[in-house]
Amino acid sequence: MVSKSLRKIKMEKKKLRLFLSDKREETWLNQMAAAGWQLTKIKGLLYYFTKQKTKYIYRIDFLDPKASKTKQQDYINFIEETGAEKIAQSGQWIYFRCPAVQGDFQLYSDKDYSKLSYLKRIRRQILLTMLLPLPLIQMLISDISNGNSGWARYFSLGFFTLFELFLLVKLSTLSIRLKKLTTS
Repeated sequence: MVSKSLRKIKMEKKKLRLFLSDKREETWLNQMAAAGWQLTKIKGLLYYFTKQKTKYIYRIDFLDPKASKTKQQDYINFIEETGAEKIAQSGQWIYFRCPAVQGDFQLYSDKDYSKLSYLKRIRRQILLTMLLPLPLIQMLISDISNGNSGWARYFSLGFFTLFELFLLVKLSTLSIRLKKLTTS
């Protein structure tokens, strides 16, 4: 006889993931759902799933960081009125799902304008995030140039430089998506 705790382990799953693309993340979530693993929560890079018979379609959106908390909640309520369910939120990223039996589930009815606005919100957030480590990078370079070097300064400089490169790659792929959307 299988113990309750062993049965529970088989019904729950954690996955550690880092996504560079919201499209890839959404595709992965929907593949997990098709295999019977439904998202229950997200904590940082950890995704929590439970095995369920009900199949869902997942969509990810990026809340406007300039919008008030009330406007953000109004938007969430509006999406939930369509039959979708808010599953998780990670920063400005919000995760919705809708039962697959209800058919395809899209967040945007006016696809071009809404998608353009969505991508511009993400671009603005990436640009702001890119600015944050720049003074620290400048300070580290200055310290190293003045002979105050050590492994921690080199490591920090390398880490922040890689972080900036990651954001630059993300920004360039986002710019390509924006260009495709505006030229189509």
